[in-house]
Amino acid sequence: MKKVLFVAVDGGPIEVMGSLLKEVEGDLLQGVQEGISLNHTLIQYDTIVVGTSGSRLGRELEFATRIVAKKLLMPLIVIEDYIGNYKSLKAGKPDILLVDSEESKLMYQKQLERECPQIEVVNNPRYDELRINMQQYRLKIQAIQQDIQQQSVLWVGQPETEDAVATLTQIIPILKEKNIPIYFKAHPRDTGYHQGIYGNIFKQYGMVYQDVTDCSLDSILTDMSPQLLLTQFSSMAIEAGFYGIPAVHVLFETIGQKRLFEDKGYTVPPHCNLGASWVVTNTHAFKQGIESLFFDAVLRDKVIEAFDKHFGLMRTSEEIKAIILTTKHKE
Repeated sequence: MKKVLFVAVDGGPIEVMGSLLKEVEGDLLQGVQEGISLNHTLIQYDTIVVGTSGSRLGRELEFATRIVAKKLLMPLIVIEDYIGNYKSLKAGKPDILLVDSEESKLMYQKQLERECPQIEVVNNPRYDELRINMQQYRLKIQAIQQDIQQQSVLWVGQPETEDAVATLTQIIPILKEKNIPIYFKAHPRDTGYHQGIYGNIFKQYGMVYQDVTDCSLDSILTDMSPQLLLTQFSSMAIEAGFYGIPAVHVLFETIGQKRLFEDKGYTVPPHCNLGASWVVTNTHAFKQGIESLFFDAVLRDKVIEAFDKHFGLMRTSEEIKAIILTTKHKE
């Protein structure tokens, strides 16, 4: 049996590796111990599996691991946890890149051309547990929301404070006008949240909100029962879909779209174009959605149907296990 090292730093990639470690015997590396070289660590294993990262520390370890693995001529697999997170690195080109959609595969083939590695499309193992329990979650949510009298929304932020502030200042007045309460969940790396910026913004607009940053998504959806998730491009929008809660990606041209293009290489998440989530690009569209679209039962069902079709209903860790155990180093 191959000895496998899984490498991840950020929350998303760690969840990916956690699912795989239930199927594949191996160890998880989240950082390099002082005084121990990465080279010394990697040579103890047969295959290296690396998760893509969005943070500076995560990307540093990801790139360093990929470079060392290639120097040691070790089989190297990179798993993308969110479309657009894979970055080309000539000295750390993987033997296989795993992505979760044909849209992602085509995007990289177009962007990277000859530098594009071999790509395999599999459902993201990060969501395996959600797939397994999806029907149970949805039945629970449906039972709870039958008795809900007032509509409410959950906002899930990104790490960039300025983007969240610029977006919230445009949508808070609309939510207040419609008397729709908001649950607020900041990103763990959002420095503005820890400085108390958001409380001042809600106070400025006279908007009552509940800070649920420290709560799990499961507890928010089941205990507080928001009917809609609002975000720019948080992966929690995908997680909420498994509970049957549609998401709205609020991507204004000079805010969310600009950041998304800089970080990921596109302006709208591909699954939005397939109808698996809503996307709004201006306040007029957001207001229209709040008034007539986002809480319409028939339209919500259509979004969730498209979500199920895109993100799949089958477990995939076993399929990825086969890839991990059979991948060989390519010159």
